[in-house]
Amino acid sequence: MKAEDATSLVNLQQHWQRDDGTRVYTIAFDDGVWSAVPEADPTVALIARSAYELREILREDFSARRW
Repeated sequence: MKAEDATSLVNLQQHWQRDDGTRVYTIAFDDGVWSAVPEADPTVALIARSAYELREILREDFSARRW
């Protein structure tokens, strides 16, 4: 994993974490694929080709769920 990808992964994971440390999404980067699974619905997988794209998908998903 490139340093840039590692940094993006940590940033996304920290951003989508509640103040108590629990996750809103489980976020991963594997073989060039970015993914996130909402903790509220583990049957859903959000997939992206870049950290930026995943960030946008997460924003849309979060807004649509109206947590």
